[in-house]
Amino acid sequence: QSGGGISFNGDTAAANALDDYEEGDLTLTLTGTAGGSISYSFRSGHYVKVGKVCHVSGDIRLNGSWSGSTGSLNVNLPFASDPTGGCVGGGIVSEWNLTNANSDNIMLKVDNNESTARFTRHSGSNNNTGNFDTANFGSGRYLKFALTYHTA
Repeated sequence: QSGGGISFNGDTAAANALDDYEEGDLTLTLTGTAGGSISYSFRSGHYVKVGKVCHVSGDIRLNGSWSGSTGSLNVNLPFASDPTGGCVGGGIVSEWNLTNANSDNIMLKVDNNESTARFTRHSGSNNNTGNFDTANFGSGRYLKFALTYHTA
């Protein structure tokens, strides 16, 4: 279109034009809400952004134990999330190696106006969902994940 963007199938409405496409690699960094840090043996991330929708995939492997106090676990995003709308994205950890046998499902949640995604867990022992925290990690542990969210 003359004002920017690409339209498909004869659609000439500017509001329907695809105005942004970007993809790239991302250095993934885990942060705990109560501080501390971790040593990585491998970390790789990739993102694709089409318009205001961003898809991120990642692979994080650890070679040490989390230092400091336990706390919920977050991972950085390539773009800030939409500032309105509550939960604006989510994903699933498709492969993990954990120290906590009670976590049968690990997920990612992206709230509005955030630059990180928060890992959450489902406990098979009591059917509750809660924060996935740094105490679940140690040497040789890993997370492989994908998530999709709305950007600002």
